[in-house]
Amino acid sequence: MVASLSLALYLVLKIRHHQPVLQPLGWVWPRTAYIVVALLGGLFLASAVALYLNFRSQSQPPLGVAELLVLGFVLGPMLEESLFRGCLLPLLAQTTGSGIAVILTAILFALFHQPANGAHWVSFTATGLAYGWIRVSSRSTAAAAVMHATYNLAVFLSSTC
Repeated sequence: MVASLSLALYLVLKIRHHQPVLQPLGWVWPRTAYIVVALLGGLFLASAVALYLNFRSQSQPPLGVAELLVLGFVLGPMLEESLFRGCLLPLLAQTTGSGIAVILTAILFALFHQPANGAHWVSFTATGLAYGWIRVSSRSTAAAAVMHATYNLAVFLSSTC
């Protein structure tokens, strides 16, 4: 679904409107400090979510190595962050302000992941808030994608240990 929406967005921007695609979606390289924050933030979020889910006697669904590399570490973060933080967040921020836009996109992000229970709702919403915060503060979708990919990798590694 995300791939189809991303392709549609690309086609609308590039072919129909003859506009650049990556830069308007926030795909610019952030300052080094934001890369460090994204990496550490992804690790922190994965640890916090793992502790929270463990406390609630819940778990993350297992992923295979191929799924992790393709979906969890590359395509998922790139496509999801392009849609939620690159496209929707700036559009919503124009009418609601950045704070409300971050909250709304975090809720949509959680809905998109179809959480099975309240614990997963909290997990997806919290990570969505963090991705939105770093997108707004760094002005870079790449920073959000780095945090997202780091989170996914850390969750995978913690579930295999």
